[in-house]
Amino acid sequence: MTEKDMDLGDEHLVQVMDEGIIGMMYFIKNQIMEESIDNELVTPPQFGLLHCLHMNGQTTMSALSQQMHLTHGASTGMVDRLVKLKLVERKRSEEDRRVVYVTISERGLNLIERMRQRRHAILKNIIKGLKPEERRLFLKVHALFKEKLKHVE
Repeated sequence: MTEKDMDLGDEHLVQVMDEGIIGMMYFIKNQIMEESIDNELVTPPQFGLLHCLHMNGQTTMSALSQQMHLTHGASTGMVDRLVKLKLVERKRSEEDRRVVYVTISERGLNLIERMRQRRHAILKNIIKGLKPEERRLFLKVHALFKEKLKHVE
């Protein structure tokens, strides 16, 4: 790390953080998030939807749209593609036929697990070279960054 990299001025710090975030996003998109199913690419937003269903269980289309911060039309299109790939399933409510539930399929769960294993393998490879003090520093900075993100306007 050069003397210039150690500059703690706001503009320099913002530039370094921005470059780091862009680099991580590119790496995550290209190395971790993309997966082919039946020669069709599952995109990062679609994976995000699968992850949301995995974490929250069966949900309505309206609730899913809100959780994903998408319009109803955008989430419907994404769910249509994931249904076609047999990664999610739709089911009408027995009580109110206007209500449609979306749930992750067994195939979707398998994809989530494969992606989790891939992420963990990459992360283990990254951290194995860190010294104990670097690991502690990383955890401290991560916790601080996570806390600060909660208060971003």
